[in-house]
Formats: sequence, C-alpha cells, structure tokens
Amino acid sequence: MKKSIFLFFAVILCAMSANAQLYLRGGFNDWNNLTADYQFVGNVCNLELPGGTTYEFKIADSSWGTNFGGDHTFTATATKTLTSEGGNMNITTTIPGTYKFEFVQSTKTLTVTYPEVPAPHDITVRAKLPATWTSSTITAWVWTSENASGTPVTAEKDGDYYKITKNAGALYVIFRNGADWNGDKNQTVDLVYTEDVCLQLNQSGTAKATATVIDCGAVSKDITVKAVVPGAWEETITAWVWPTGGEGKEVTPTKDGNWYVVTENCIELNVIFKNGTGWNGNENQTVNIEGVSENICYQISALTKVDGKCSVTEVDCDAVIEPEAKPEPTPTYDYYITGSFNGWNEKDPAHGMTLDGEVYKATVTLAAGENLVKVTNGTWAGAKGYGAMGAEYDEVSQGASDDNIQVDLTEGKEVVVVYNATTEKVTFEGLTEKAPAPTFDYYITGSFNGNNPKKAENGMTLDGTVYKATVTLAAGDNTLKVTDGTWEKTWGANELGAAYEEVSNPNDGYNNIKITLAAEKEITVIFDATAGKITFEDLTPYVAPLTYTVTVPAGTEKCYIAGNMNGWAFQEMEAVTGETNKFTITIVGAKETDEYKYACQADWAYAEVIEGGGNRTNWTALDEVTEWGKPVIVTYQLKGVGGWEQPGIELVQNPGNDKEYMLTCQAISATDAIKVVRLENGEIKDYYGNGTVKDDVTVAVSYDGEANIKLPAGTYNFYFDTNASEKKLWIEAATDCGPATITLTTGDNSTVIAANIDKIVNVKIERSFTANDGYYTLCVPFNMPASVIGKAYSLGTITEHASGEGININLEEESELSAGVPYLVLPKANMSELVVENVTIQSDIASGQNIYSEELNVNIFFEGFYSASGQTNGTTQYYVGNNGYLYNGEVEIRGLCGLFTITDKDGNLIKVRARVVTREEVETGIDNNQLPNTNIQKVLENGQLIIIRNGEKFNVQGQKL
Repeated sequence: MKKSIFLFFAVILCAMSANAQLYLRGGFNDWNNLTADYQFVGNVCNLELPGGTTYEFKIADSSWGTNFGGDHTFTATATKTLTSEGGNMNITTTIPGTYKFEFVQSTKTLTVTYPEVPAPHDITVRAKLPATWTSSTITAWVWTSENASGTPVTAEKDGDYYKITKNAGALYVIFRNGADWNGDKNQTVDLVYTEDVCLQLNQSGTAKATATVIDCGAVSKDITVKAVVPGAWEETITAWVWPTGGEGKEVTPTKDGNWYVVTENCIELNVIFKNGTGWNGNENQTVNIEGVSENICYQISALTKVDGKCSVTEVDCDAVIEPEAKPEPTPTYDYYITGSFNGWNEKDPAHGMTLDGEVYKATVTLAAGENLVKVTNGTWAGAKGYGAMGAEYDEVSQGASDDNIQVDLTEGKEVVVVYNATTEKVTFEGLTEKAPAPTFDYYITGSFNGNNPKKAENGMTLDGTVYKATVTLAAGDNTLKVTDGTWEKTWGANELGAAYEEVSNPNDGYNNIKITLAAEKEITVIFDATAGKITFEDLTPYVAPLTYTVTVPAGTEKCYIAGNMNGWAFQEMEAVTGETNKFTITIVGAKETDEYKYACQADWAYAEVIEGGGNRTNWTALDEVTEWGKPVIVTYQLKGVGGWEQPGIELVQNPGNDKEYMLTCQAISATDAIKVVRLENGEIKDYYGNGTVKDDVTVAVSYDGEANIKLPAGTYNFYFDTNASEKKLWIEAATDCGPATITLTTGDNSTVIAANIDKIVNVKIERSFTANDGYYTLCVPFNMPASVIGKAYSLGTITEHASGEGININLEEESELSAGVPYLVLPKANMSELVVENVTIQSDIASGQNIYSEELNVNIFFEGFYSASGQTNGTTQYYVGNNGYLYNGEVEIRGLCGLFTITDKDGNLIKVRARVVTREEVETGIDNNQLPNTNIQKVLENGQLIIIRNGEKFNVQGQKL
C-alpha cells in the first residue's frame, strides 16, 4: 500500500520565476549536485533512496532564487516521515526503493509517495564482522514491519559471514556483538532491506557500526595504490590504510622512482597519504582515497585543497609524473597596508610597503564609498591609524572605532599610502590635501563644540565695530564663552553686557555663560572687543518682576489675581505683614501695560481698584468673571496609611458636630507614619502631626523625624477638632470593628485591591458560576480553600493523546487556591456570587502557571488577570470551553479569570489541539481550535443534546456516536 504526505505552504520566501527549473537539494546530493537524478520533470522527481535514513532538504532552483523549505506551514499527516527543522524539511525513509516527490508550484503543495512494500518472501542478510567484534555469540534484533516489535535471534555462521533469513516484505535488523545490548559500539545502526544482501560492517570508536554493501562473491586480493607526492612534502612519507570494514594502520610506502607505493590484501582498500608520521594537521595529509578495488595511481597536490586537505588526481600508472613544484617563499616586509579592502589581513604580502628614499610606500585600490585603512608591522601591535595622520585630506576622516583611517571616495581609485617610520606619520598620494584652516581674532567655545577654544567654524567675523558668530544650541542647559584662540584670555559671565531671561551665571569657576533653552535654537553671539562685553541676538531681554498690591475691606480672608501678565491663571495673593486689609503678589515677566482683575473670598463681586502697589500706577479694572465665585471646598484626610505614595483616607464630618471630622475602625500597621492633612479643592494645604495629638489620649503615640504620628499595629478611631484655635486630634483604640467587605467584579479591580493590600477583609465576588457546566478559570488576590467553590486544579503535565491527535493537559487537584495564581475550577453548586470571609489581600499583580514537555516541545503558560483588559488576540491566546478544550478567537478578557498561551521551547507561538483532563480514561473529543466553529450545530434527539460537526454526531463529552 502506498503512503502519501501533503505539505501546504502558507508563505513564499522568495519571488518565484514561472520558468525556474526546480531540484531536490539536500543531504541526497550535498545540496549542490544538480544532475538529472534530482530534477523535477513535469512536477515529479523520482529518487532511489536506501531505507531507514533521514535526509534534510529543500526544493529550489540552481541559484536558490526560488526555494521552499520547512519554514513554510504544512499539514503533518505523517510526522514520523516528514518534519521541518531550521528552515529545511526532513524526510525519513522506510524501505529502500523509489520515492516519488511531486510538487505543484501554483498551490505550493508537495506530495511524497513511498515505495510499495513487496509481498512476503525469503530475505537473507549476510554480514562480515568488524575485527573488534570478538564475542563467541553473534546475535541480531529482527523485525519484519516498520512498527512491529522486534525479536532477538542468533545469527548463523556461513563461511566469512553471519546471516539472518526471514520471510517478510522488508527485513529490519540490528547485528550485535554478543547476546544482549551492551553499548552502541557493540551493535550496528538500524538496517532495512527488501532483497538478499551481503554487508561489510565497520566499527569506529564508540559509535554504532555502519554497513557497506559488498559483492557476495568478492574475495581478498592484493590491491596497490601509488602516488606522486608534492615537492613541498619533505617529511617521512607515510600512509594510513584500512580495508573497508576493518581496522586502520600506519605504514611506510615503498619508493619506486617518483612513486610511493602501498599494497594490501583485501576486498576493498582505503588510503590516506601523509607528510610525516601520525596526524599533524590537515595540510599534511590527503583527502580519503576510498573504495579502491583495483590497482590505481594518483598525483597529490598541496596547492589545491579540499577542506584544508591535499587533493588527489587519478593519473596513468605508466606515465612519468613529476612532483608538484615547491612554491616560492612568501615575501616579507617591514610594514604592510591592511584594511577593509583586504579583509584586515595584517601581513598581506600583496600589500607590503617598499622603502622609497626615507619613507615606505604601497599602492592600494580603494572602492567607491567608505574604506578603512591602517599601517602595521605585520602584527596588530603598534598599528598606525588616524591618530598617526601627518596631514589632512578632504576624503579622510576617523573611522567609527579602533582608530581606523576612513577614506570616502565618490568612485574607486588607486591611492599611494606613505609611511615615515622615523616620524611614525601616515600620508597619502592621490587624495586632496586640505587647505589650512582659517584663523580669527576671536572664537566662540562651549558645550556645543566640546569646549574647543579655536574651532574654525566657530570663528567670529568683524561686523562694523563688533565681532559676531552664529551657533546652534541644544534644548536644555548650554555653556559658552569667547576666547582669543587660546585659554590665556577668555570672556564670559563676568563680561555680560545685558541681561536675558535664558542667561545665568553657573558660578562653575570657569566664568562660563549658562544658556537654558526650551528647544534647539540658533543664536548670534556679539562681542565688543573694545568694551570687552558680550551680548546676544535671538534671546529674550530680562524684565524685572513687578509687584501688585490691593487694599480690600477689613476681615477679608483671601484675595486672588489674574491677568494677561500671568496668562489669566488664578493666583492667590499673600497677606501684607502687619496689615489687615492688604494683599500683594510679585510676578516675573509682568509688563506696565498688563490688564488684571482680582476677586476675594469675602466679596466675589468686588472688582474696583482701591490702591495701586509697588511700581504699579496705571491698572485697568475689568469686569469680574462670575464663575470664579466658586466656594473653596475644604476636606480632611489621613495620609500615610500604607505609605505616603498611597491615596489619603477621607475623614467624614461628625453628624453631631460640624467642626469635627472623624475616621473610625481604621487598621494601622506598625510601619505606617501618618498625619492629618487639610485640602482645599483637592490640594493639600496644611499637615497636622507632632503637637496635634491631645495630651489625654490613652493609646501609645510616638513620632518620627518628619513629625509623623506612629502607632502600634491595631485598629483605631480618629476625631479631628477644627473649631479650636489650635486644632487637635483625639485617637482611641477601636472596638467592635469586624473586617470590611470589599467587592470584586469581572471588570476593573485595581483600585480596590491596591487600597486593601495586607488587610483582612470579607470579599464578595460578583460573578456567576453554574455547577456541572465544565471548567471555569479563577484568579483571586488572596488564599482560599478549594472547598469554598468546589474543586480546583493546577496544571500538571502535558502528554500526547493515545490517538496521536493533539495533546492532553493533565490537571492536579489542589486543596487551596494561592493568591495571584490562576486555577481551573469546577463549582459545587450554582452561585450568583461567591463570598469568602476573613482573607488577607496579598498583591495587586497576578502571576501564572507554566508547564513544558520536552518530548512534545510544547510550553503552556496559564496567565491570571485581576482586571478586564480588552479583547484577546485571536491567534495567540486560548480560553477553555466547558467541554475542556482550548479555543482561540476574539473574546473579552474578564477580571478574575485566566487565559492560555501555547509556544515551543524557543517562545514561538504554535497552534495545537489541546484539552484539559482530570483522568486519563476520558474519551478524546473532535474539537479542533484551528478550525472555525461555524460548522457546529446543537440539536435535541430523544431528550439528549447532540452536537453535529461536519455532518457527524457527537455527545457533549466529545464522543462520536
């Protein structure tokens, strides 16, 4: 029976040519043997392959411009024989024979058809043993079909062979050195044959023995291999020889003219000729000369290498062959040129520098674009780069790293590099030498140019009677000053000729001028050399602050002012010391022409100017804005519970005393440092701590270094008296205060959880549960017994389902739910809400559970949520259905629930059919989360709920009817 497997490609890696000739390229043919054997003809390539062998491959044209591999999505209907890895496909053959590869490029579909298994017949496998196999009993493990169980048998001695005979379509066999398995070196690899065959087994090291098919009638004979070695081989010439399947040995060839000769009596000979004894590097030996069954002669080349080894060429044994000439010695130089043009070879003889008079020179060809260059003495020690430049050139700059000389060319050209070994300076011929930099009487220096006192682009030019230069300054703080090109004479903050809003003196000891900008800006610096003064264009001239003072009716508590001088912001004025009816404010940047309006809490309609203050003489009264007349809202809070970064806890007004505010049954920890604060319209105005607590309280009160109140851990009542001229706080130990009740929902719980961390509370969960309706996910911020809800499960292990279709996520029953960890739960009863008493809120961050199966390369991450957070990603996250299967799709992430993410070991998202089980005997269902559920119908038949999928009927447990 033939087997086929289909690959469906979801992505095309490269643009395909409709006329591209495609090949099988991979382990069959070292990826590059593009003969007709591996060519697709009419979409088909038939290939003879041995059995039980794995090949990595792709389908591609000769240039790899069009190629298809394992990084395309495919449906694995026979994963044992066709898989993907590292962007390639893998195929494992079953029996030897012709494998048909059919590839339809238009649909990106590959079909592999395996050879038919022949009808049962007698098959005999004979094997010659390795010399190291000395056991008196040679056995074999034999089985007659791919998935059958093997049986041990004793191999029959047949002359030089040990043989096994069985009646089967294909014979699978492992030969053993002994009766039992005792290590890989005592057995062969898995072998499979459909016809009689004779083998030579070859054992090397501790690996399993391999098998070479040999002629069953082959007999040993003298085989001679002769070679002419290169002239560069000057050591003792030796050879490593071994018969196929036998042990190797080192021999000294006999000398016959230019020939070195080895002769061995065997069926098939393998030889390595060597320059010296033992192994002393690839360059001192040939490639393996393998499978020699007749006399043969070779010419060896040390100049032509294969993987670093000397190559061999078959020659006429009767011809006169001269040894390959010894190469001329590589010339050496005192200095070399290296760089990007020669792969950074620091001792490249093609770029050695020759002495020309007093300097060394070398000509190099540089490409268009960026080139990097250095001079070396044949090593990297003391290499000369940009820091050794003896002149400046338009095309030359310092490379980004390692002191390289960077040469930028518009087109490729030859350049002469010159090195003066006495001065240790590098110059160039063929590049454009820069003109000397211009000089100026005065320069601008500062943070913008690395504090270079004589940078040409920051030179100041004479404009009339003053010097000017324009510089670009960055947002934030900048420093600058004027120099004469040295640090001997500078002008800075002490020589400012005018004041500016952006300018200040940093007093850093260097007389710098500090300029602070909101955004990057060009400014012009002006220097009057006669007066020695610095001024600026493009900055804001400084305006002194102006003071506003108003006189209002006596008894007015507060006054506010606003105008175009402060952007019409409502600012509170200060009471004038020693006055009962005057308020004042000083505003930076105010102008004489400003308009204003003011209002006071005692009389919001009062807008007439009664008195000008300070240097203000010409105010203009404006109409009052009535919405300013909102009363100030005063509230009180207890701050510091759980830390000062936490929100304050509101004190409520005592119904029996409108001047007293209170907070009852408040839990305080020993680490809390607290104060009462007064707020106006939500803004904190005053703090009440040390010195505020009444003297006659009976609880233990202490204070920290910040005047905060410290109490022993406990529950307290607070009463704050705001009526007295000196406000006072009364504290008493609270009694009869049971835990507070908080409510958690499937929405946003972040605020209520954060406010109750480490508190003992009763919790009401507003979420419905139905008994016998499958699994629910649940994640809560406190520990609770599983019996409260019913049964709770955590993730256990991942196993493949017995059918091979999908995986099981095996659960472990838990007696308790831990805070922040998601679980799968089975409710014990129908519940409209869940109430849990006397629990401690532990964290406002949920975590997750994680399991991984190395065998299946599947990782399950079960993530919990305290708050709803939008929609799931339709392709990456899974939710559990009431039938125990995982599904993916666009669903709302609800609070106090959990979701699953499925990846491989490297974190790559994968799709897999998965179900959660509490016992192994549960029947598998047919739900597949890779397919939409639009083909599912639910009907009642004889009072039983039936699910119809794709025309087939299943019960609610997923069992096919």
